[in-house]
Amino acid sequence: MQQLFSYGTLQQSEVQLTTFDRHLSGQSDELVGFAQSMVEIDDPEVVRTSGKTHHSI
Repeated sequence: MQQLFSYGTLQQSEVQLTTFDRHLSGQSDELVGFAQSMVEIDDPEVVRTSGKTHHSI
């Protein structure tokens, strides 16, 4: 089985459908020693799909 660590918009149902053509199942986890910050998105298609102009990185 392939595994994917995702955060931010990849956890959104509509983004999963657009990206993978299905909903993903998973569980909460964390990367110790790392912190999230925000980046502005200027790609209109990404903004349309996610509904957000800023994504966590």
